[in-house]
Amino acid sequence: MATITPTITPLHLSGNTTAAQNAQLQEFLASAVQTAYLAAIEQIDRQSAQTVLEMGKELKAEVANSVVTIIHRHTASDKFKDEEVGSNRTYPRTYKVRPIEAQVTELRKLFPSLGSCMEKLARKPLLEGAEGWFAIPRWQALAPTYCEAVETVLCALASRRKFQNRIMGRLGPTYLRQSERSKLAEKILLTSSKARILWW
Repeated sequence: MATITPTITPLHLSGNTTAAQNAQLQEFLASAVQTAYLAAIEQIDRQSAQTVLEMGKELKAEVANSVVTIIHRHTASDKFKDEEVGSNRTYPRTYKVRPIEAQVTELRKLFPSLGSCMEKLARKPLLEGAEGWFAIPRWQALAPTYCEAVETVLCALASRRKFQNRIMGRLGPTYLRQSERSKLAEKILLTSSKARILWW
């Protein structure tokens, strides 16, 4: 039985914290700094303290970088690590990632409204941990609203395989909507020069 070790790829989503979270972070980081300061002055003398003070900007930058590194290390929760179980779920033996041109061709058959895309991006080297290049249309290329786009995709799935949508026509904004985090991630991908996703 294989054990799956999750790989976490951080996505920069700055500006998505709440005011309450910001206040709490500021409070406990200030407390941590005070604790570190008290512990440090107990271990140095006057000459050592002066040497530290003369480092000025360099020391401040080093402390700031260390704090940021520590915070980022703790952003992935291990709250449920004891609940992880082995899995024998794997791809079928015949599975392989289709060439990007084949993916695009199939998508255009299903969604004729799709325009052009940047297929050349798929010639670049894969990022570490990636299993292949995938053509991913923006939902806006499929329908005027997010809910309609989801329904369009569900209908396409139903035309290709056994699939029953019991809430057809009831996926309006009252029941289904894009989260703010998802909107922000999409915006970052659309504006980032480093984004390597094929967008229509």
